[in-house]
Amino acid sequence: IYQQVAKKRGMELSTLILSQCESSDVGGMPVVSGGELDRLPRGRVKTACEKPCILFLDEFPNASILTQQAVMRLVLDREVGARKLHKDSRVMLAGNPMDQGVGVNEIPLPMIGRMTMAKLRPTHPEVQAYFQELGSEGSTLRALAIDWAATLDNATAMLQFDPPPNAASSGRHWGSPRSWERGFTLAATMLDAGEPDSGEMVEIAMSGNVGEEASRSWLAIRRLREKLPSIKEI
Repeated sequence: IYQQVAKKRGMELSTLILSQCESSDVGGMPVVSGGELDRLPRGRVKTACEKPCILFLDEFPNASILTQQAVMRLVLDREVGARKLHKDSRVMLAGNPMDQGVGVNEIPLPMIGRMTMAKLRPTHPEVQAYFQELGSEGSTLRALAIDWAATLDNATAMLQFDPPPNAASSGRHWGSPRSWERGFTLAATMLDAGEPDSGEMVEIAMSGNVGEEASRSWLAIRRLREKLPSIKEI
């Protein structure tokens, strides 16, 4: 979404992964200037002060309390020390649902009350369109992804946006779009290296990314379809 916003507005995209940031990465490096303590913008935040850009702050709920406090001033006052963001720069925050993160901190109430919040999730057609363009034209990866995208019309349960209730405690995989893409990438590498399509390694590669249930469903449909007569034979 944030990439599309930046592209549509014709603006540069500056991204910070807040879970990996110190407070000075967002709030500026403390320096003494004119006998007073000031903070100088750094890196991506400095860019957003100098010219118009989309400052995308990812994994906000996973940021430390100190980093979140620095983000609050940046978002609410658009200030870093004595400097302000460029008047045309925009700030976007993102994070996984609160019940799906690791080391998640509560979102500060002042932040909740001062920004627009939207819960987003892709639709099945959007996921299908993405997988139909996965990989290069004519590649094994593209063929696997297109096959799965077509199958999804009649086997929607293979795509799982939310993790199973016991996923964290059991280490259980599920069929998220990211997991399917990772599984297809690994399976395509194996097939290109000479592994048979019906081989055990391909099944292991898929189940190790999307879970046994989703993997078996897709592979069973795929193998069944291979046994159906072609249009020419009919």
